[in-house]
Amino acid sequence: MQVFNSKTQTFSHRDKYFGRALNPETFKDALVEFLHNGQELVTWFIPTMIKKLSKLVQVILSVSNFRFYGSSLLIVYDGHENADFMRAVDLRMIDFANTVKIAEENEHCEPDAGYLLGTSSFSEKTLLIIQTQG
Repeated sequence: MQVFNSKTQTFSHRDKYFGRALNPETFKDALVEFLHNGQELVTWFIPTMIKKLSKLVQVILSVSNFRFYGSSLLIVYDGHENADFMRAVDLRMIDFANTVKIAEENEHCEPDAGYLLGTSSFSEKTLLIIQTQG
């Protein structure tokens, strides 16, 4: 995670080990840190981020013969308040090294429930941040 502090004009960095150590209680604090620009919590772009997460969920639902083990979400946002909402947020799946095709195209499989749970949980936690902090 890298966040620009507009007050001090510096970046703060958190490595993957920080992310791996998060639990349900500390995830909220990390998300607040990600959304804070040094002066305020920037929540104005979160509805766009949730919309893009919803589109990603629709894609995952349509590719039921894959499992996305160890893949990650890369979320980039432009915290400037005059930024175009749809262009201010970029959300992508990354780290496909352990993606596995579990069935042929014509076989019926369920979508990756674990990946869907992770994206849904992230969306719900983001909404919680909006309600309690924004």
